Amino acid sequence: MKLGLLYLPFIGVFIAGLVFVSNPYVEYILYGYIRYGDGRTEYFSDIVRSFSLPILLSGVLLIGTSIINTMVLTTVILVLISRKKRRKSIVNEANNL
Repeated sequence: MKLGLLYLPFIGVFIAGLVFVSNPYVEYILYGYIRYGDGRTEYFSDIVRSFSLPILLSGVLLIGTSIINTMVLTTVILVLISRKKRRKSIVNEANNL
């Protein structure tokens, strides 16, 4: 269970990457006003959504990094477990002699 807690940061990075990939837009609020000849002024505001490639690529990079880190961590954990089992079997064989 202790080694399973090491996966939590990678899960957080993966979720952040999914959020970036699912919504790679930036919203701008445009403010302005129109002044008419008779002295009347009309204010307006508009929200503009713009696609942002850097946000999308950041999300892809975060997802890829978390997947690779998870695979490396799993490999390291499996190697440590196999070495521990091998050590125990060597000790047991030595005690049986």
